[in-house]
Amino acid sequence: MSDPPSSTAKLDEFKSLNEIYEVQKFGDLGDFWRTYYNMAIEFDKVTIERLNSNLDVLLIFAGLFSAINTAFIIPSLANLGPGPADQTNFLIQLLLINGTNPNFTKADFVVSPAFTPPITAVRQNAFFIASLGCSLLAAAGAVIAKQWLQYYQRAGQTGSIREQGMERTKKFIGAKTW
Repeated sequence: MSDPPSSTAKLDEFKSLNEIYEVQKFGDLGDFWRTYYNMAIEFDKVTIERLNSNLDVLLIFAGLFSAINTAFIIPSLANLGPGPADQTNFLIQLLLINGTNPNFTKADFVVSPAFTPPITAVRQNAFFIASLGCSLLAAAGAVIAKQWLQYYQRAGQTGSIREQGMERTKKFIGAKTW
């Protein structure tokens, strides 16, 4: 059983391929890079269009979901504080006490009871706000992905066809790894 080639052997093989390229700039290797580049451009075009389309759908969904979620959050936030009717009722009670009791003093002043929101209202608002945060985070991720696709499409368009092909391969392997 033979040992796998060492990294220096792979490096020597790469150097010899590079030397072949230098010798045959317009030979078979040049045709290879030209063909590879044309095929890669077509593949990338289809892939980027598909990914952009998917991201557009995600952005539309996240926007609609955020709008609808906000429509539920706005009235739900009112449950976290005392209602205006409660405060009004307390003030009317004070007026009645003051009007019916001529000996009413500051010492008799009753403080309105402390308000604590119902635990269900707190949980409900927590879930609404968490879902809105997740929706906005998904939209931000989609925008960053769209920007990366623009970079992927534009990067490596300078240099020889060989350099462009190598840059494209590096980006493609990086995208597959990610």
